[in-house]
Amino acid sequence: PGMWHLDDVQIELVDTPPITPEHVPTGLMGTIRNADVVCVVVEAGGAALEQAEMVLGVLRERGLELRTAPRTELNASDGGLRPGLLVPNKADASEPGAAAALRELYDGNLEVFCVSAQTKQGLEDLFRRLWELLAMVRVYAKEPGRPAQMEKPFVLPAGSTIADLARLIHRDLPETMKFARLWGHSRFVGQQVHKTETLRDRDIVEIHE
Repeated sequence: PGMWHLDDVQIELVDTPPITPEHVPTGLMGTIRNADVVCVVVEAGGAALEQAEMVLGVLRERGLELRTAPRTELNASDGGLRPGLLVPNKADASEPGAAAALRELYDGNLEVFCVSAQTKQGLEDLFRRLWELLAMVRVYAKEPGRPAQMEKPFVLPAGSTIADLARLIHRDLPETMKFARLWGHSRFVGQQVHKTETLRDRDIVEIHE
């Protein structure tokens, strides 16, 4: 495990052992099923297609399918469907256009992000796409008369409301709050809004009791 820092949010990344049809390490499928997004990492180049088909086949045999779509857009009742990406590594050492076959084969199901762990090529784009697939929003709480706490956002699922934020602050707050003021996607700065207002990424919220 390691931590990826996206601005002011920490997101855990887990580098797993490789899998083959003959060997899936004990407990690994449980780790994959519990992941919010799954990246299938292969070596960019001639073997990429074979490796991708092998890994996806192993997952499929165990009832797990990957699609490049935010979690909120996948069928929640289908326990075997997970957000995913196909990530050819060592792109700096592969021939130009090596990912074309992968993109053609998986078009419409899995997006392909070529990266290089050595040179960091493509990593920023990959991480930004992972954040989109996580379907989360960062929201900053603000006490009346004080600056917002911009270094410590609350992270909530996309579609969450001010009431959901209030519940994270204190379980009784949604019932005791009177209104909130919003800086962000509101029509004007500090607009008074109801607790049913849907939050967007990087909103600043001031709750009044």
